[in-house]
Amino acid sequence: MPRIRFRLWYLAIAVGLAAMVAALIRNELDHDRNAVRDPACRSRALSLYCQLLVYVRSHGRPPPLVALDVEGTPAHSWRALVWAEGHPEFLVHYDFRLPWRSESNLGAATSAVSDFACENSQAVPFRYTNFVALVDGGLSSLDFVGAGTPDGEARIVLIEAPDSKIRWTEPRDVSPADIAKFSDVAEPGGYAVALSDGTVKRFTREEILQRWARAKRAAGATKNPSR
Repeated sequence: MPRIRFRLWYLAIAVGLAAMVAALIRNELDHDRNAVRDPACRSRALSLYCQLLVYVRSHGRPPPLVALDVEGTPAHSWRALVWAEGHPEFLVHYDFRLPWRSESNLGAATSAVSDFACENSQAVPFRYTNFVALVDGGLSSLDFVGAGTPDGEARIVLIEAPDSKIRWTEPRDVSPADIAKFSDVAEPGGYAVALSDGTVKRFTREEILQRWARAKRAAGATKNPSR
């Protein structure tokens, strides 16, 4: 009987050590993946912000959040508009006369666009965007592309959505309530955020919401200076 107990005790130790080694390997792999993903998120957020700037300089205004069809129904995302602006070959396959979810447009949307996704966040081909605008009533974070700020605080323009199931051509973004439900991200500091001064930083959910609230108050004060 003592020999059986000794063997069980030895087996328990062996299983525990194996679990510890497996956990260490998983943590190391996650660290390596995040080490690649973080600079990719930052560089792609900055690239997308630069594309927005080009759009603003070409049209004199930021892109609309959604492109409407003839009946006034949201048909395409601002991401599709910005991408088509700088990549006219996209229009060979993507037809803005059809809704984004049409079979041909869904097929065309799988051909681009690692630019809208962070590394290792989803399988290739990239269909979902990791970068979204913040929409709050009549105010959109796209309104702040290239905008000056009287209070000196750069405004949020784009936000990393780590577990997004939003297709990059889909006319959908996020609200403050959506951000409050974001899942945790492994990168220190939180989510990659492109700001109106052309920098990309990482903010926690709370920092995003607090900065947005300040921007919203400032925008309201600008529209109603007498108040």
